[in-house]
Amino acid sequence: MSEEEIIDYHDKHMINYSYGGDFFVNEFYRRQQEKSTKAIEDMTKKMLDYTKIMTVLTVVNVILVVVTMFK
Repeated sequence: MSEEEIIDYHDKHMINYSYGGDFFVNEFYRRQQEKSTKAIEDMTKKMLDYTKIMTVLTVVNVILVVVTMFK
């Protein structure tokens, strides 16, 4: 079920229940958490890539500085 379907089903069918409706709410929150986790993982991978690039550029910069100092 899509998130909208879960919300609609919960709103329509669980209004008179004092128990059991938590399943749908928990499923909705689980899906939201899954999306957030995926987004954080993607951002972390990008940050790792940027860190690697910056490290390589820093090493190149240090090499160039050392080479120009001894010329």
